[in-house]
Amino acid sequence: MKLAIVYHHISDGYTGAIRDTGGPVKHGGAKEVLQLVKSGNYDAVLCETPMLKDVDLSDSKTPLVLVDPFDGSQLRDRYLYKWPSVRAVLKRSCLTPASRNNEFGNRYHVKMMEEAGVRCNHPLEARHKETPLQLTEAELAKVYPLVSFANNPSLKGAAEYNLDLSLPRQHSTHFAGTTAYSGSSVQTHRLAAFAAAKASPPPRIAYRNRSLGIRQYRDSMKDARTVLSPWGWGETAYRDFEAMFCGAVLVKPPMRHVATWPGNLFVPDETFIECGLQFEDAVEIVKRVGRDWPKYRTMRETARKRALHARDRVAVLARLKEILGEVL
Repeated sequence: MKLAIVYHHISDGYTGAIRDTGGPVKHGGAKEVLQLVKSGNYDAVLCETPMLKDVDLSDSKTPLVLVDPFDGSQLRDRYLYKWPSVRAVLKRSCLTPASRNNEFGNRYHVKMMEEAGVRCNHPLEARHKETPLQLTEAELAKVYPLVSFANNPSLKGAAEYNLDLSLPRQHSTHFAGTTAYSGSSVQTHRLAAFAAAKASPPPRIAYRNRSLGIRQYRDSMKDARTVLSPWGWGETAYRDFEAMFCGAVLVKPPMRHVATWPGNLFVPDETFIECGLQFEDAVEIVKRVGRDWPKYRTMRETARKRALHARDRVAVLARLKEILGEVL
């Protein structure tokens, strides 16, 4: 199979794996996509959705495989999903069941927060709540989760840590992040995580709007028993995988509505501990982990192993070839 790729923002997790297929890998935009499509030399062309904003390749004879780079399961530029030429759209994650993508804008987790009584007042939130272009069952079936934040080059160092998971750790929990998001759900959720971290037993890491150098940030996470990880604009975040790579117990709100690859990344009580929507039970979870620290070694080992598998280029390429075999 001859696959060509044009990238601009795609993480190295894609470009590295796809380069192994033997097809060309070009940095560019619509011009480069058009050249590859018109050449007729490839079984498919993979590119990012924003590149197609000003071109119409809906009837292209060369199939298109798209990467939708927007956070989490958000399906942006939905008109592209309706193009007959588009055979698959790759996401960091997607919703399950797929019909949920038609229910509440692009951010189902915000609906979950609102139903729990959390109000998010921000102009951007209002736009997210608008009813999006509705997609059919067949169009929604084009969406596949594949490369996650685990594949980002910036996490290379964390993924290569040589950890002794039998050792005790100093900090009960860890949350360090910007919370200045002007009344959005991101701010609401991060403030809840910060409050829970601050209320946890000392010593702990609880910082907001304070810059930590990446080395200090990661070193403190390697010495933390738990990491509190809120949703962001999407459902997953760098922090999820940093926690797994650093050997901490990930504490996160429900992920049962989210599909990822591998499909066993976020399994409650297996790879992370599920907490309440507003981290209302997080302090008790932190205390429990501290009391029973040795019992969580298996969970930490499992989470780290699966996060490393999600980052493995050979595994990514194998899964990509499976997807292409289904849609082409």
